[in-house]
Amino acid sequence: MTWTDAALLRAAANRARGRAGFLGYDLAAYQELTGHDPLQRLEIDQRRLDRLALCRTPRRGARFGHDVLAISAHVEVSPVSLARVLRLADVFAELQDFGRSADEHADQSPAAVLAAARDEGEEHTVVADVAGAAVGLPGWLHEAVERFWAQVPTSGRFPRDLDFAVLVGLPLAVVELPRLSLKTISEWLGSHRIDLDVLGGQDRRLRACLVALGGVGLIFVDAGDDATQRRVSLAHEAAHFIVEYLLPRKEVARRRPELLDVIDGRRPATSRERLSAVLGDMPIGVHTHLLDRTHAGHAATDRVDDAEWRARRVALELLAPQMMLLERIRQSGLRDRAKVRTLLVDEFGLPVSLADDYAEQLLRLASPPRPGLLDLLGRHQPAEGREARPSPPGGTGEEASEHGRSSTSEPEEDQ
Repeated sequence: MTWTDAALLRAAANRARGRAGFLGYDLAAYQELTGHDPLQRLEIDQRRLDRLALCRTPRRGARFGHDVLAISAHVEVSPVSLARVLRLADVFAELQDFGRSADEHADQSPAAVLAAARDEGEEHTVVADVAGAAVGLPGWLHEAVERFWAQVPTSGRFPRDLDFAVLVGLPLAVVELPRLSLKTISEWLGSHRIDLDVLGGQDRRLRACLVALGGVGLIFVDAGDDATQRRVSLAHEAAHFIVEYLLPRKEVARRRPELLDVIDGRRPATSRERLSAVLGDMPIGVHTHLLDRTHAGHAATDRVDDAEWRARRVALELLAPQMMLLERIRQSGLRDRAKVRTLLVDEFGLPVSLADDYAEQLLRLASPPRPGLLDLLGRHQPAEGREARPSPPGGTGEEASEHGRSSTSEPEEDQ
C-alpha cells in the first residue's frame, strides 16, 4: 500500500468514526468511555484498525456472533478481542447512563443491581441424592444451559473455552484485574465513572465477580488465574446472570410485560405493582446482592447459598455435561474415582479439587440402585434422587426427561 493509499484509508476511517452504524463509531466510543486505545486492545496495526473502522457495526442480538466472525476474518483480527471491545463499549454506555440517573431514584438503585462472586475457597456441588436414580436434568437447569448456547453453536470440543460464547451470547463484558478483590473492583468502577456502590465497604479476595444492572453486566476475573480456573469463573458468573436475571425476566415478560422497566431498574415499582406482584407470585425483585459471606467464608444466608449452588450447578453442566459423562462412564465401565477425576481434568479442563468432588458424585449416579424393600417384594419403587435444590426465582421446579429435554419456549433475544 502506498503512502497516498494509506492516507486516504486513514481519512475515510476518521470520517467513519463520526458516523453511527460503522465500527469506527464503536471504536471511538470505546476509547472515550474506557480511556483505552483500541489499537492496543485489539493488538493490530494502524492499517487494519482503519480497515476495521470502515466495516459496518455488527448487528446486536442473535446475529452478533456471526457478524463478529465475518468481520474478524475479513480484517484478520481476533474475534474474541473484537467482541470484548464491542461489549465493553456497549456495557459501559449503559452502566454510566444508569450511574448518571441514579440520583433520580436513589432509594431504588441498590435493589436493581445484581452482584455475585466466586470466592477462592474449594467448591462442592451436590448433583443428586440417591445412587442409580433416574438422573434427568431438572427443567430450570436445562433451560439455563439452553439459554447460554441460544446464540452460539454448542461447542462439541473439550475443554470448552467460553470467552467467545459469553461475549456474543449474553450482554456481558469481561474485565481482567490482577489480585481481584471487592476493593479492586470498587476502585475500578469508580475510576471508569460507573457510580454503583454495590460492594458495601467489604473486602476479600475473589476469583470472579458479576456486577449487572439494566440488562447488562460486567464479569470481573482474576488476571492471575490459570485457564482452568478462568473457565470455571466465566461459567459461574454467566450462570448467575442467566438464572438470577434472564430467566426471571423471561417469566415477567410472559406474564406482566409492563413490569420490564422495573426489572431492568429503569423505574421503581408502584405500590400497586408491588402488591399485585406479591399476590401473583411475580418476581419483580430479581436483582439481588449475593456477595454476603460469614467470617468463615460461607454464604451468609440461605438465599445466597441457594444462588451459589445454582451457579455452580449450571457451570458444571456447561463445562462437563452430566448426561454425557454418565454415558461415558457406563460404556467404558469406569469405576475408579481417580480415573474419572483424570478424565475431568485432562479432557474437560476442570480444576483438580472440583473434578475430584464431581467424579465421586458421577460414580455414585452411574452405579446400579440398591434394591429396596419394595423391590424385594416385587413392587414398583418410585425413582428418587432428582435434584432437590430450589428452582431459581420465578422459575419452575419441573424436571426434564432423562435425555435432558424440556418443553420450554424459545429464549428471547437479548441485546
